[in-house]
Amino acid sequence: MKYLKKNIYSVTAAAIITFAVGLRMLLLFLHWPPTNGDEGIMATMAYNIAYHGEHPTTFYGQDYMGVIEAYLGALFFHLTGGPSLTALRTGVVSMVGLFFVCMYFLVSLLFSKKLALVTLALLSVGSIPYLTRQTIATGGSSQTLLFGALAFLIASWLALSYRRKVPSRTHLLRLPLYGAFGLVAGLAMWSDMVVLPFLAMAGLLLLVFCWRELLVWGGWLMGLIGALAGLFPSLWYSMNKGLNPFLTLFNLVRGTGTLKDDPIATVGLWHNIVETVQVTIPTATGFPFCPVIEYPFLGDNTPRTLQCGIVQTTWGGGTWY
Repeated sequence: MKYLKKNIYSVTAAAIITFAVGLRMLLLFLHWPPTNGDEGIMATMAYNIAYHGEHPTTFYGQDYMGVIEAYLGALFFHLTGGPSLTALRTGVVSMVGLFFVCMYFLVSLLFSKKLALVTLALLSVGSIPYLTRQTIATGGSSQTLLFGALAFLIASWLALSYRRKVPSRTHLLRLPLYGAFGLVAGLAMWSDMVVLPFLAMAGLLLLVFCWRELLVWGGWLMGLIGALAGLFPSLWYSMNKGLNPFLTLFNLVRGTGTLKDDPIATVGLWHNIVETVQVTIPTATGFPFCPVIEYPFLGDNTPRTLQCGIVQTTWGGGTWY
């Protein structure tokens, strides 16, 4: 009892995380959500890894997106006695569970443990599209959550604990954490380039508060080594295919497959911002008025009317703000 009182926040956090993971596992056992073609490809990759000795580095048919989910799926195929959709998705839920752990420590570090519990409670449930992305094995989503949160956790701890006037040994002991940050960033970029805004903000945090350690003590070098290690599967694939991974990245950011047409790139960026406000945020928050459903087979999409556009923009813009 004394232990529970002393560690009430940690125990409560563990209970919430257990509930969140248990809820998602229950959905898996109920065979929800429905599968799709992308998940079918991920299942094929996991099967080939588990039973045919393959070692793919990117999603079949693409020049980007890592396959951590496929490797975890292969592991759970062996642990559960054979291939199944539930075993494949268990790897996704495992990463989501680690994301909850990172969020608890991150919010506790930046604000308070009470707010961390509130954050976990809000994240433990969500809209249908929100839960779908945290259970279905289509690649990228769970890794973006996990690595994005972990990158911010490492960067925040380094920034808050940084002291200029400390022994040289202290600076040297902190350098592996810059390597860990780089490794997380590399794995995140390999998994899905959509994580770049999170990494950019976490990196900016380090640059503002820890620039001396980065530039003088070699934190940048440790981070670069870690990033190259995490991104190695993508680099290896690109070298074997004669591709430039960074050119592929820029093409994906612009959304056109070309670097020459700036007007189209500008339109693409503006379109993505509008869609974030009008579609992504209402979808993730379970917007009750003029709802937007991510996948057509999960329900009817609301027609794009002027009235719904105004309401969705107001909701999405207010939530974003």
